[in-house]
This record gives sequence, structure tokens and C-alpha cells, in this order.
Amino acid sequence: MMPFWSSGPTLQERAAQEYLGAIEENRAPDDSYYAASVNELPTGFMLQTDPSQSRLYFHISHLAALSWAALAQERFNPFNSTRALPKNAG
Repeated sequence: MMPFWSSGPTLQERAAQEYLGAIEENRAPDDSYYAASVNELPTGFMLQTDPSQSRLYFHISHLAALSWAALAQERFNPFNSTRALPKNAG
């Protein structure tokens, strides 16, 4: 039987490295992570108090961003409790 090996990273591993690179670009000087890469990023949801205004993420350190970064660095997918990227990733 012929051994199976790969001469380089898989498509999933290349996609993971690309995503991790994007995450690292949002690391703050204090090692936390910014909620957004720009000053104001629309969430896609509107304010209940003023439906003409979008809810925003801001370029500030945020615990949720830190949590997602930690999950990504461990390559853990919380949506299916595995270390696999979705089939369409990459």
C-alpha cells in the first residue's frame, strides 16, 4: 500500500492561516482584539430606538473579539464542536 502524504498545507489549512492573519491584523497593543478594523462598522441590524440608524461595531478592544480570536487560534469551531472549518471554507 502506498503511503499518503501531502507536499504542502491543505486548502483548509491555507484558509485557516489566511483567517488567522486577518485576526492578527486586529490585535491591539495590549494584546486584546478590536471589535472592528475601522472606526465604525455597521452590524446589519438597526437601532430599536431609531430604525434609520444602524447598530455599529467600533474600533475598540472587546472581550467578544478576544474570545473569537482564541477559538480561531485553537482552530475550534464552536458551531459544530470540532476543529474543522466549514466544507466551503477556502
